[in-house]
Amino acid sequence: MNIHVVQAIGITGGLLLILGLFAPLMSTPIAVGMNLVSSEPDKIYAGVFAILAVVSWLVIVSGRFEGLFVTGLSSLILLGAEFWSFQQRLAAIRVGVMNALAGNPLTGITDISLNFVQIQWGWAVFGVGGLLLLMTPLLKNEALVLSKLVECPRCAEPIRENAIICRFCGVDLEALDEKIESEEHSDQEQVVE
Repeated sequence: MNIHVVQAIGITGGLLLILGLFAPLMSTPIAVGMNLVSSEPDKIYAGVFAILAVVSWLVIVSGRFEGLFVTGLSSLILLGAEFWSFQQRLAAIRVGVMNALAGNPLTGITDISLNFVQIQWGWAVFGVGGLLLLMTPLLKNEALVLSKLVECPRCAEPIRENAIICRFCGVDLEALDEKIESEEHSDQEQVVE
């Protein structure tokens, strides 16, 4: 995996945060596909998610991938807070409606309609976006390590380019390099003579 793929993963994470703003978070029999942008109490969350996405993109462009730990973790914490807030508001609405309709013969119909409130796929979009942002710095480190690997001249296993001893076959790479250089040097002397 090269660094450009890692950048694309981080950019995708930020893009998913932006798309999550418009993705449906819940649906009811009355309102289909409510999202953060359309919900008045959630517009602050929408603004913070948008800021986190833009900051993530700036961090990626600047090459300071470690900053994505902050934006990714912040987006996941914010997602959890918004989900908890959503559940609390939904419970308060249910209690308020049931109290207002106490003794009303239509309470059963209202109870059924309140139970049809469904959580939608928008939550998953935010979650995947936050996880991608969190994973990007880890993938960057792995990409850098993989880009610095070379083949062992004896066993052909991947080893770090500055390795002294092959961890697979145990050959002393410095001694092997010196031996190869001396053989090449002696071959060149024979060609000159």
